[in-house]
Amino acid sequence: MPEHDEFDERLTQRLRAYESRIPDGEIPMTQTQSTSRSRSSLAAGGVIAMGALAGVVLALVLLNRPTDEVGDSSPSPSASDDASASTEASTSPTQSAAPSASVPAPSAPTESYTTIVLGDSGSATVATSGPEGAVILGYDANGPLGWHSPDGRLWLELTLPEGSADLRPMAVVASDLGYVAAMAHCTNECGGGELWYSADGVNWFDTPMSIAGGVVAHLAAGGPGFVAIAIEPFASGSPGVTPTVFTSETGQSWEPGQPSDLLESNIHALASMGDMIVAVGTQGRPEGGSFDASWTTSDGINWERFDEDSDRAAVFDLAWNGEQLLAVGQGSCPGGVGLGLQCPGEANIAWQSADGRTWQPALADPCCSGLSSVAATETGWVATVTPGEPPDPAPPAVAGQVGETEWLAVEIDAGGELLLQSVATHDGLTLFVGEVRQGDTPQPVVIVFDAQLP
Repeated sequence: MPEHDEFDERLTQRLRAYESRIPDGEIPMTQTQSTSRSRSSLAAGGVIAMGALAGVVLALVLLNRPTDEVGDSSPSPSASDDASASTEASTSPTQSAAPSASVPAPSAPTESYTTIVLGDSGSATVATSGPEGAVILGYDANGPLGWHSPDGRLWLELTLPEGSADLRPMAVVASDLGYVAAMAHCTNECGGGELWYSADGVNWFDTPMSIAGGVVAHLAAGGPGFVAIAIEPFASGSPGVTPTVFTSETGQSWEPGQPSDLLESNIHALASMGDMIVAVGTQGRPEGGSFDASWTTSDGINWERFDEDSDRAAVFDLAWNGEQLLAVGQGSCPGGVGLGLQCPGEANIAWQSADGRTWQPALADPCCSGLSSVAATETGWVATVTPGEPPDPAPPAVAGQVGETEWLAVEIDAGGELLLQSVATHDGLTLFVGEVRQGDTPQPVVIVFDAQLP
């Protein structure tokens, strides 16, 4: 592993800052910029060289968002029966145009998805599936946005808690206890935030927990009920720095703590594995630098660390399918040599584990590719691709199974420039969320795949 203090890249992605190079770590969280992506497609194996992740503070290419989550589904039943929508549907589902005929085989089905524009402006950033339906959160210039769907097809706009216009959703999760969202205050940088709760995914409330300082970048449903982790983005792994862990049995009241087991650690991603919570990241060395590590906990207070040699440069997301965990992100250059497009050979971009303790590479791609969000399907996995710079031929997403050396390209024509932020599954559907641009205005969008992926 390179010897750096990592900044949490998932945070950056969730807040869309990865489209521009940011000097001195400044991240224009409230400013949106256009991302250009070539529509030429990628053959099977479908992920490309990462190019320059904007909003990444340089060494992020080999270091570690925004945003939020995320084994994002829970099959548990809910006791809540009050699921009345607070607003009318903002849009009607419309069938998208078929992708370009130039897509080389093999690729994912091209005629079995629907593009649903959720609003006039803004971006959809995080999604989850729960017993009372699917939830998408995002934001526009006026503040947070939200949508709920009982079936993943008809989406109703939500009335969210009143608050500051600078709140941005970092993550959202669900279980039979309800839905929880992590919100951060973001202007030029992110700091502090709130934890929101909903029993039904429709009616949301701000919990009493107000967070100062660190950014609540990670959230999981499991363990004691729910676990959230706040990080200091530019200090993680530094001497004496410990992430703040928030635990809750209900999602409505929270207890903060700084477990000594996480001293000088940097948590990149968090997910539930049944009743267990798993975190992956890096652990600082007394002599400087860091090494790969993972942690497990059943209560959010006591964490057991497992040192690794998985050669991860960054993990952006983590999900559980009932049998195995899959972590996705960015791998170190082979031999630790090279930065950016100069990275020689293939780098790992996904890692698997059956216990959250030991990890093995699950997918590799030539030179500096990256996956930013992952979800389990009934037959495999789907993941969003970290966009690069033109003439980047990357598809917006890929789908495949552990053990396959190449995953299928998921090509999507949304009628404009598409930037995917997150992926979730709900009742057999795959939900890609993000934004689409026609001209200079971004619009929040969900791409609903009826076809089985992969």
